[in-house]
Amino acid sequence: MTPLAPSLSALVRLRAERPEAVAEAAARRTRRRLIRHPGDRLMIIAADHPARGALAVGDRSLAMANRFELLERLCLALSRPGVDGVLASADVLDDLLLRPPPAHRGQPQRVAPLPVRGVLLGADLAADQDAAYGKWRDALRLPTVRGLVVGRSLLYPVDGDVTLAVDTAVSLLRPGRDGP
Repeated sequence: MTPLAPSLSALVRLRAERPEAVAEAAARRTRRRLIRHPGDRLMIIAADHPARGALAVGDRSLAMANRFELLERLCLALSRPGVDGVLASADVLDDLLLRPPPAHRGQPQRVAPLPVRGVLLGADLAADQDAAYGKWRDALRLPTVRGLVVGRSLLYPVDGDVTLAVDTAVSLLRPGRDGP
């Protein structure tokens, strides 16, 4: 079994010394159950921004340029209950597969490359956090919307609290049960 990389330096070393470790980790990952019912929701953390050259967050033009910081923020976001997976470029997915799983899951993280996605524009937390959550809540009321795909707003919130931002977004998927 491929050892997972507990630190970023171990990750770099593992990728350099055992490139086959990515394929081994991918073969072991689990898949989430399919969305089969109208009430089922999906929470995906979007991290495809660097691959598209979209590095700015608010007034910080290179906020997402530090790959190691991005990976740490992704691991934190993926550790939150209710998060189903991540949308990212193949190299970021590879790095995530080689990281230890979030503590609450006890299994490899659920990751998948998703090249095309629908986008709800105008929901930037940097501008107005409450307004963004309101737009997401409204979108989730539409019959064809099955979840959220959110990135910068959750990984780089204005107050810096990734955990709170992710937990708030997840709570929107379950109105009346454990959130707004």
